[in-house]
Amino acid sequence: MVDAFEFARRGRVLAGAFDVELLERLVEGLPVQPESDLPKAPGMPGAPGVVVYRVRGLIGKDGKSYLSLLVQTRLVLDCQRCLGPLVLPVDHEAEFELVRNDSDLDAGATELDAEDFDRPEKVVGSPRFDLAGLIEDELILEVPFIPRHEQCPGAGGEPLGPQGDEPAERESAFAALAALKSKHK
Repeated sequence: MVDAFEFARRGRVLAGAFDVELLERLVEGLPVQPESDLPKAPGMPGAPGVVVYRVRGLIGKDGKSYLSLLVQTRLVLDCQRCLGPLVLPVDHEAEFELVRNDSDLDAGATELDAEDFDRPEKVVGSPRFDLAGLIEDELILEVPFIPRHEQCPGAGGEPLGPQGDEPAERESAFAALAALKSKHK
């Protein structure tokens, strides 16, 4: 918990890493996430199980308070196509405008226009602002509704070769038809 407006006013930065299992709402419904050692240096975790984050407070040129968030992790999901494990790398950045109360969330919103998508999302700041909750919310939004491999390993599209690592060469269906046609002449 931090005082969000004080954090922004002082331009503070908070960075670190923690076990993804601490984010109960995120991992609910996901397969068990592997245990992983916390990284020794900042950057994208090499293995699933760790969340690396950086939150920076700032006052914009407009005099408003902002939080800038970078969160990185690798989540293990179940592919809905092959039911095998799928590792989803998440490298997410977001900026939030801090507002004083709920009524300020909708202030100035009339009609959506192209500029609205470029503006930072508004969040209600407080003296006991839950940064972990903000990180968890952003990660939940990154999990696809139907997670699936682009190409499932060993199933679906291209069959794997005898070594199990490269697609096997397949004969063209038209070449097979041509061979059948020449046999019957």
